[in-house]
Amino acid sequence: MKMFFGIFIVVVLISYLDCAYIYNAKGKVYYKIDDKWIVVEKDKRIDIKDGTEITTERASSVEIYFNDWSKIKIGPISYYKLIEEKDEEISSSLIIGKIRNWVKKGIKSYTVKTLGAVCGVRGTDFFVGVDNEGSTRVEVYDGSVDVKDNKNKSFIVRRGEFINVGRDGIIHTPQKNTQPPQSLESHLSNKMLMQKEIYTEISKEQVIKKAQAEMQMAEYQNRKTAIDAFGYRVRM
Repeated sequence: MKMFFGIFIVVVLISYLDCAYIYNAKGKVYYKIDDKWIVVEKDKRIDIKDGTEITTERASSVEIYFNDWSKIKIGPISYYKLIEEKDEEISSSLIIGKIRNWVKKGIKSYTVKTLGAVCGVRGTDFFVGVDNEGSTRVEVYDGSVDVKDNKNKSFIVRRGEFINVGRDGIIHTPQKNTQPPQSLESHLSNKMLMQKEIYTEISKEQVIKKAQAEMQMAEYQNRKTAIDAFGYRVRM
């Protein structure tokens, strides 16, 4: 009986550790479960599953921890979705806002999708930001990130570099990041900085409304393309 109870405890602990979870919420943070938005309480750990959506309001942030010890910090005025966490891969999407990613090396492949780009890594420290117009900015602080646009054109962005991808999916060449930012609040392009005052007044409902519009646009863009017999993406 004691042996059975011990095995039961071990199984419960393993399943507990296998879950991605939300922690260290600051300000107003919400997550979606069963089509209902729930407030994330301060200092409370919340296990999450594939498909979980998270939003933050102004002056708010939250962290997500994965079972391989990788971590994400979601900044203010953001809409994030955990698409899937498998044994060999973690995939997520950022609709609007900004996230900092600390990915452990050599454990899993890790991708972040936005309206215009896909970022793929295996162990690095990098930032992804999506501004109010749907443009993506990626900054790399350690390791390297493979950034691909909607036309499958890609660049390797290395430590100390950044790259921009437009809402239309057109990617620009990587550039040297001469002034690496020190916090999520400063991880903003010039366009983002000009919109900062606007962002500070956005409510959760407005963030969700904006995110839904972006997702609808992404679905519309996907319908306008197809893969030809040679494996290339073409316009319909």
